[in-house]
Amino acid sequence: MQATFKNRKAVEECLADEILMAAKGDMQSSAIAKKEELERIASSAR
Repeated sequence: MQATFKNRKAVEECLADEILMAAKGDMQSSAIAKKEELERIASSAR
């Protein structure tokens, strides 16, 4: 997780934050950002 290298938060806190952001659909979540990127690439390929 890149977030743990940037600050001194524990891995558990970063993981919990990532899960909450993904559940909300927040673009700061790396999972949501990657999903949106893949969807954008797929739609442009059509």
